[in-house]
Formats: sequence, C-alpha cells, structure tokens
Amino acid sequence: FTESFIQEVILPNAQSQPLWVAAPIRWAAGIPGAHNAARNALFAAVQLVLGVALIIGFRTRIALVGSFLWAFIVWWAGEGLGGLLTGRAIIATGAPGAMVFYVLISISLWPRRQPSQSGRRDGQAFARWSLAVLWILGAALQLQTSFLHGRTLSMSLSAEWASRLIDAHQPGWTIAIAAVELLIGIGTLLRRADRPAAWAGIVLSLLFWWIGQSFGQMLTPLGTDPNSGPLWVLLTLCAFPDLLSAPRTSS
Repeated sequence: FTESFIQEVILPNAQSQPLWVAAPIRWAAGIPGAHNAARNALFAAVQLVLGVALIIGFRTRIALVGSFLWAFIVWWAGEGLGGLLTGRAIIATGAPGAMVFYVLISISLWPRRQPSQSGRRDGQAFARWSLAVLWILGAALQLQTSFLHGRTLSMSLSAEWASRLIDAHQPGWTIAIAAVELLIGIGTLLRRADRPAAWAGIVLSLLFWWIGQSFGQMLTPLGTDPNSGPLWVLLTLCAFPDLLSAPRTSS
C-alpha cells in the first residue's frame, strides 16, 4: 500500500526492456503516489472477486476470461513479460512468468457444458504440450549469452549456497541445467519417459522455487504471489492427473 510497491516491484520490470515494453510500465508507475493505497486495494479486490467466483462456480467462463485479461495486465506491468526480452530470464528465477501458468492451467481445465472423457483428454494433451514447450523454451533461455559468460547465473540466484556452488563453474552449470530442461521437455512427450520426466520437472521446479525465487518472497512485505515454482507442479498435474497413482504396466 506504499510507494515501495512501485519502486521495488513495478519499476524494476522496466529495466533492460525494449521501449515498447518499458514505456507502459513507467506510465503505470507514474500515476500519482497519493493513490497508492486505493490502487492496491483495487488490485486486491479484482483478484478476490475473480478467485471467489471461480471457487463457488459463479459465471465460471466469464470469470476465466476476466482472469485472462487480468493475467495479461499483470504479466506486462507486474512481471515485465516474464523478463523474456531482457536476455536474463531463466526458469530458475521465474520465467516465463507466473501469469502464463495461470492462463495455461485455466485453459487445460476449461469447463465444458457436457463433461466427457474426450474433453478431459484434450485438456491433458494441451497441458502436456504446454509443459513440453515451456521446458524446451527454458533450455533455450538458459543458453543465452549472458549465462554462458561472467557471473550472471550465480548472481541471479537468491540462495547464497547455490550461488557459491555455481560461481566457480558457471558455463558448465549453465549447459548442464539447459540439458536437463531439454530432456524433461522432450521426455514429457514420450510415452515411455513421460512419468520420469514429469517427476524430474516437479523436483527441479521446486528446487528453482527455493534457490531462485525464495519461495515467491511470500513472507516479505513485498511478496505478491508465490511465483512460478508451484505453478509448474500444478501444470504438470494437469498434464498427468494420474501421476500420484500406480505407474502404468504393459501387458
């Protein structure tokens, strides 16, 4: 409810961005500070209304469309498009942005007028392909020039022990992480490897949530959401709803 939200959460998203991305963020941040409390209350109210509507099933489709629009606004102004255009975005620190996951999960669980087995399979297939594309995208992001040279990777992590571990051999760690992400992405689409890939993705995303996202900083005054770590898990469960059940056996 204070100016800190603007200075420490919103404005940093404009750094290293193309002008067309940064300008709207700076414009939104430039709204007179006297209205910070009212503005934040409005943000909270919008999210509360959308959340309650989805929980109680009131106008679910309208609420989902509204959440898509809200997610796009937050993805731009609150996440800087996930930092994808800065050259420093990686899965470990939250890319491609939590809002992307909210939309993908909502689409995979889109309510149908007449629920059917085929409809559920379509949702699972969408979630699986989304998951694969995101992991492969993550591998590509990991191999950006800034992470292959210097100390960008180690300095991006919030856990000091992880930063120290990676600091001495950053190029090697960068390539190794990219390789693991690529294998998870490909494995997600292969029937014989999909379950191990899904579990590996869950473990890695939760590790990133710890060492790169500080659990979304939810216990700090400026924490606004859990970040993308838990959402990787949710999207994985949308793609593999039987993941916690007994593995498939071939006859």
